[in-house]
Amino acid sequence: MTSYYKSKLSRIAKRKDLVILLVILSLVILSNIIIFSVAYFYQNKSLTGTIQLGEVDFSIVETEHTKITVVPSSVMQKSIYVGNFRDNDPNNYKTLTSIYFRFYFKAILNDTVNEELTNLISIESKDNLIYDNNFYYFCGELKAGETANICNNIFFDKSINNKYQQQNIKLQFFVDAVQSKNNAYKEVWQDYSTI
Repeated sequence: MTSYYKSKLSRIAKRKDLVILLVILSLVILSNIIIFSVAYFYQNKSLTGTIQLGEVDFSIVETEHTKITVVPSSVMQKSIYVGNFRDNDPNNYKTLTSIYFRFYFKAILNDTVNEELTNLISIESKDNLIYDNNFYYFCGELKAGETANICNNIFFDKSINNKYQQQNIKLQFFVDAVQSKNNAYKEVWQDYSTI
C-alpha cells in the first residue's frame, strides 16, 4: 500500500474514532440531561385516627327473685328481660351495637337438665317472639340501651306428675346474641328462623 492510502486510512480511522467518541459523549450528555431533568420534589403525609369498634354484650334481668310453690296447671308470673347493656346497668351501653337474639330455657332438677320437665313448661312473653328449631327468636332489632321481655308468665302443664312433688326446680335461660348488621345471624345461626 502506498503512503497516500495509509494516510487516508489513518485519517478515516481517526474520524471513525472521533465519530465514536462524539456518539459516546453525546450519549453521556443526553443521559445526564435525562437523569437530572427528572429530578422533582415530593412529599408524603399520613393521618391516623382511632376507631372504636362496637361490641356485642347483653344482660339477662329477672325482676322477682322469690321462690314460689306451684302445682300442675299453675301459671306463675315471672318477668325476665334481655337488656342490650352491660352488667345489669341500663346506663352502661356505650359502644354496644344493635343485636338480634334468640334463647331457650331448660328445667334443672338435682343439678341435671331434665328434658321431660322442660317439655312440660312453657312461657309467654309480652314482646313478639317466634318459636322455631328449639329456640325463641326475638322479632326485631334490640338497640343499645333497650330491653325486651322474654318471659312474662310461666305455665306448668297439667301432665306434671307426682314424681316432681316437693322438688326444687330451676329454670335456666340461655341467650345467644349477634350483631344486627350485615346479616351476621345467617352466618352464626345457620338454623335461624325469620327475624
